[in-house]
Amino acid sequence: MTFHTLNGQWVGDFWEHSAVVRELATRPFSPDHPQLLADLPHAFYSPYHLGIALISKLVDLDPVVAFSAAGLVNLTLLLISLNKFVSLLLNREGVGFYAWLFILLLWGDSPWGYSGFFHLQVLGYVLPYPATFASAITFMALAMYICLVRSENRLWLLPILVVAILVLLTHPLTFIVMFIGLVSISVGVRSLPLINYVLLICVFAISLLAAAAWPYFSFAELVLSESSVYHPSNCSMYVKVARRIFPALIGLPLVLLRIKSNWRDPLGLMVFALTLVYVYGALSSNWSYGRVISYIVCLLHIVIADRVSYIESKLELSQSLLPRLAYSGLILIILFPLSFGNGIRPVLDRSMSGQPGASDRYRFLSDLTQQYDVVLSDIETGRDVPTFGGKVVAVPHPLAFVPDHEIRKKDVRYFFSDVAFHDARLEIIKRYKVDFLLLNKDRVPKWETVMHSFQPLGSVVFSNDEFVLIDLHSLNKASASWRLLEYPLLEQPTDGRRPLHSQVVRFGDEIELLGYDLDTSDARPGGVVHITLYLHALRPMDASYTVFVHLLDTMGEMRGQKDGRPLNGAYSTEFWPSTTVVRDEYTVPVKDDAPPGEYRLAMGLYQSATMKRLPAFNEQGVALASDRLMLYSRFTVKQ
Repeated sequence: MTFHTLNGQWVGDFWEHSAVVRELATRPFSPDHPQLLADLPHAFYSPYHLGIALISKLVDLDPVVAFSAAGLVNLTLLLISLNKFVSLLLNREGVGFYAWLFILLLWGDSPWGYSGFFHLQVLGYVLPYPATFASAITFMALAMYICLVRSENRLWLLPILVVAILVLLTHPLTFIVMFIGLVSISVGVRSLPLINYVLLICVFAISLLAAAAWPYFSFAELVLSESSVYHPSNCSMYVKVARRIFPALIGLPLVLLRIKSNWRDPLGLMVFALTLVYVYGALSSNWSYGRVISYIVCLLHIVIADRVSYIESKLELSQSLLPRLAYSGLILIILFPLSFGNGIRPVLDRSMSGQPGASDRYRFLSDLTQQYDVVLSDIETGRDVPTFGGKVVAVPHPLAFVPDHEIRKKDVRYFFSDVAFHDARLEIIKRYKVDFLLLNKDRVPKWETVMHSFQPLGSVVFSNDEFVLIDLHSLNKASASWRLLEYPLLEQPTDGRRPLHSQVVRFGDEIELLGYDLDTSDARPGGVVHITLYLHALRPMDASYTVFVHLLDTMGEMRGQKDGRPLNGAYSTEFWPSTTVVRDEYTVPVKDDAPPGEYRLAMGLYQSATMKRLPAFNEQGVALASDRLMLYSRFTVKQ
């Protein structure tokens, strides 16, 4: 674990946490968002992160170093507190050793790599995470509560209350585990005074009040609404469960035996209650509750450890060192085939890794960008940037309290896509006030094309085998004079190319037709009619819409038709930024048997996936028949 920490082979959410520490260390009492240039709260602005940030600021520690060091502290706390909890609960010597052995090694194939899990393969990664800290002090609180019920010294409630508040604000899911543990221990004591249950309710209530008063984010909003953004990323908690945990399932019959022997058994009650929470998560699609599977498995490991320790005591091996070592060695030999591929070998590979860590790869950002610059990078790279450089536009992981994050992600993905127009990229840069463009050569397929298109507008300030960094400050200063002439995309409807025919119609609450240009010079049987539509995006859209244009004679019979997605399919409406105006050209073929006479065009939009038309409304808000617009212009099809 120590080698892993010193090597700095951090991945994933570590960089979100370290960015939080950086922002809190810079502005501990009024932080902005740690990853985006926005005055928004963040769900990780917890007492745990704030404490690390203040220490980092006090002793002038780099955020990455400070957060990494916290991992070693958490490991020490977890070792001590879990061992204390197990030894007090089970009153058996040596059970803590076996509990840790099984928690680290007794797993199935590909166990979850999430925080809150403590198997050997993932422990090195998650040591600094708040879930590890919350788990460590939860086991400590449970141990203190066992001391309370045995000694009847209720002064233990004060540190338990402090721990409860810390856990609730740091990792709310672990608070559920803690509260279930406290109740289970209480039920496990016959004739426990009623006052203990009353005091537990008081601890719960005071913890909620303290969380409600926390100034860094709205705890109620986080729990009641914003936490929903995390559920989809946790649905894997219900995938291949038996395959991942099957060795630990040995503990299930042992749990049932414990409950049969004593229905008040705290371990049995905790397993049962947490299983109910786990099932609730599946039934309600609140998949984040599935994370309690880590604690269920941990308790099964403890039950197995208790049985192994019991056998050891029955064999009277604890009386002598050598037999005890032989017994422990036998357990290790049994575990080795199960754990080598999934635990031991990956840990050895990581600890001996000669690969440079992200700290080495991104250090150039610290030298060239400021903390509150905006760096536009691809989504995956955006996770790492705010720890070292400026803020980003979007990140790959879910964010609470950021209502437009999905729009941001869509804009970034479009920016780095192969079909993006240069003008659309300019619009995105302007909207998010981008100061630097960071191109990851491994993640942006056509990075050279993007680089060459922006080199004339900025300057390349860094380049190596992996990254190119372009300074766009000069572009921002000249943004007022941008002219979007190269492609058929306008920044505003009045940028010099107004439609020749003005006709305003709204389609749903997403797209507005401002007008059109019409060319009927080849309007004859077998000929074509050219139309250019000026389509205005009223808001960002989640769906891809198709435009239809119908050629109608005086009887309303269709004599020609053209359907297509905007700009010949190159610019799907899913990627339109709000306020964008697109000049969209269509060529409508005239049927060979079209009779001469007066004709009109009708147009509208429908969702490509469902074929359902967007409702159409005129300027007065009156719905149009058949959800299509009859254009004002009439023209003649000649023989």
